[in-house]
Amino acid sequence: MEHTARVLLAKQVTDFLIRRHPEVAAVWIEGSTAKGEDRDHSDLEMGMATRGESDVRSYQCIFEGIVVEVDVKSQEDALRRASAVDANWPMWADGFVHALATYDPEGLVPRLASRAQNPDPAKMSRALISAFTGMYEDLCKIRNFAISGDEPLLRLMSMGFALYGVARFLGLLNRQYFNGIRNLLTKPREFRSLPEHFWEDFARLLAAEGPAQELLQRAERLHAECRGLLLASGNAFPEGPSIEQALEEGCHPRSG
Repeated sequence: MEHTARVLLAKQVTDFLIRRHPEVAAVWIEGSTAKGEDRDHSDLEMGMATRGESDVRSYQCIFEGIVVEVDVKSQEDALRRASAVDANWPMWADGFVHALATYDPEGLVPRLASRAQNPDPAKMSRALISAFTGMYEDLCKIRNFAISGDEPLLRLMSMGFALYGVARFLGLLNRQYFNGIRNLLTKPREFRSLPEHFWEDFARLLAAEGPAQELLQRAERLHAECRGLLLASGNAFPEGPSIEQALEEGCHPRSG
């Protein structure tokens, strides 16, 4: 399906939602279609905000070979989500920042974009450290598989280390969003901070390409370089001379 046809389909979906939900406040397109980057088989991802709670959480179907998804939230929940920050912020913030409104009589969509574009610095710092911690956890699994000689699982974990660890960390570090972790491969040219050996290591780990011991070495190097970037950004990894101090430094308030 071409871009123009997919946008037309989004308008048909919008008309359906307006008829089906008298409580609708806004409808918008997300993802690659909103940015004009969709290809023949791209999904059509949309969002809808309602006045008050709706009896529907989402819609999902396949129409003319295209997956169509609509996420439904109340206005209040949508605004809270746009203000929230977690390790997946680079992905879901993209949906708000690049949203293309198809129905928005009260100007809600720009408000959502503004909140997503201006995350709370303290929350961003916690999310960055959380992403780095997850990356280190994956590295430890790669180490364990190297010790046990379980090469298939080592290769699988090296892909996860790159895709879910490094990608999220660098998106947060650079305050950049992308509609899907895989799109990190095209984004780093826009990033101000990258590990020194990113271009050499990331693609190899993502493809699990090379001897198992070499993959471990690449993961170790990429992790060490990301740690250096974390410290250079002014964020301290929660460590300490005692477990009590380390836990205090790594405490996450429930309100955050």
